[in-house]
Amino acid sequence: MKTYKLTLICTVALFATGCSSEADEGQNKPKSRMEMNAEEEGISEAEIKSAFTVFEDLYSDALSESDRENVMLSPLSLDLCLGMTSNAFAKADRNDIVGRLGASSAAALNEFNKNRINYFSYNGKRAKVSFANSVWANSLTMKSEQDFASAMGDIKKYYDAESRTIDFGANDMKSMINNWCSNKTNGLIPEFLKDEPSVLIQAMFINAMYFDCQWEEPFEKSATKTKPFYSPNGVQRQGDVEMMFGERFVPIFEADNYSMFALPYADCNYSAVFVLPSKDKSIADILPNVRDALLARKLDNVSPKKYIVGIPRFKTEYSNYITDYVSNAGISLVNRELLGYGKMRGAEILQATSLELSEEGTKIAAVTANVGYTTTSPGSITLDRPFLMIVKDNNHGSILLMAAIQMPKE
Repeated sequence: MKTYKLTLICTVALFATGCSSEADEGQNKPKSRMEMNAEEEGISEAEIKSAFTVFEDLYSDALSESDRENVMLSPLSLDLCLGMTSNAFAKADRNDIVGRLGASSAAALNEFNKNRINYFSYNGKRAKVSFANSVWANSLTMKSEQDFASAMGDIKKYYDAESRTIDFGANDMKSMINNWCSNKTNGLIPEFLKDEPSVLIQAMFINAMYFDCQWEEPFEKSATKTKPFYSPNGVQRQGDVEMMFGERFVPIFEADNYSMFALPYADCNYSAVFVLPSKDKSIADILPNVRDALLARKLDNVSPKKYIVGIPRFKTEYSNYITDYVSNAGISLVNRELLGYGKMRGAEILQATSLELSEEGTKIAAVTANVGYTTTSPGSITLDRPFLMIVKDNNHGSILLMAAIQMPKE
């Protein structure tokens, strides 16, 4: 029996580096907080809780195979992709998926996603964040073009998605989709698909997110030193890394089993949160505590302190089918009724991420941060063993990326 499948693709390119030297074309400063009603606050909270559930299982499985594989997940890209795709399901299945994403209706979820895509986007000199969506419908397996077209109205309206109905058997779909993903991530994910998509696929729904922001205070390249990187207990030397050092005023939250601090990006509402487990704990041990701390906005309630921070300079990529992990978190796409196609017998969710940290960024805020505090003796925190990195929106807590860095690599 032929098995027809739906494929969701989330391509994510996240960079914490210097932006291009192009002239400023749009938003170039942090935005005022986007007001959210009680339901939208609930959607955001559900997204964070689900993100940690998926990430915890994903990380646990990866760790069982290798203790040096870096693991990444983009919760925001995943949820935008799921929200977009829910519009293509028959009413009962659409309402079920929407409810599992924390919303009361498809209309409420669509409006919220449209607003936050606009809110989260930046196009300035020092902060560039963009989102793109597309739908690739297979004409070979389509039963009713009219029924499928009826779903595309809201997908286009709320997600600004490009739509193509195309013969998967007569076209080089791998090249077409990889070119689209590469274009939307500025070449950072050039080969998202490794194999040619099956002609039995019904449709592919793709979300791509691109993030290229400078640090509010740059790290001086002259301060970067080669330093050892240790095992979780801080004893065994796993290799050497290029460690970026800088004196910063940072909000730092000290818990019993981890330390957490944040570094802001320039001209936007984003920060990178770094979490270092204590030497007797692993990243897996602290994930529930970190989730609760983010939901309680612990970092918002502490005053910045002067610290010498050490962060590895590295590049890493990660790609994985996360279908089972999303299903275990309560969202299954199998046996859903896809408009224009009928019952789905299978579904896959594939996500690829690319992350790079470097010293580059603006120097405008560097002097200002140190004025009046030159006599303070700073503490220090160096990420010289496996750590957790979370890139999030400061105002609403939405998570763009979660990364468990087991071994930084250039």
